[in-house]
Amino acid sequence: MRQVDETVWAELTPEASPAGRPAPLVRRVAARTIDFGVWLGAFYGFTTVAADARLDALVLVVWGVVWLVLPRGATAGKRLCGLRVARTDGTLLTLRRALLREACVIVSFVIPVIGVLMVLVILNDPRRQGLHDKLADTLVTPQPL
Repeated sequence: MRQVDETVWAELTPEASPAGRPAPLVRRVAARTIDFGVWLGAFYGFTTVAADARLDALVLVVWGVVWLVLPRGATAGKRLCGLRVARTDGTLLTLRRALLREACVIVSFVIPVIGVLMVLVILNDPRRQGLHDKLADTLVTPQPL
């Protein structure tokens, strides 16, 4: 297992980092799996109405953003797994940042190489931020259930 520099880890403690400690990868994967199931259900239901794949992708991004912004930083999967998404300074996500983050996630599903790269970045980052988190300046942290 990789050693984390003590000064870096000190920045990640709840006292030192307003956003809190990073969430374990296993819980993030579980949350994303739940969200993906929800998205598939919405996607399947919506594709019976719309024939344009771009419109379907837009609906999925909007769906994710509504879940991230309105309930204070947690999709359905993140809520069930006790996680939340916040800015690295601990504040709530803005609509712009949530859109950027979810658009990056959709791209990672469409282009699997980017999805693999996101996971590799998460595994090698002491703050457990993926590319989508870095671009949107967000951090996924545990939240008490």
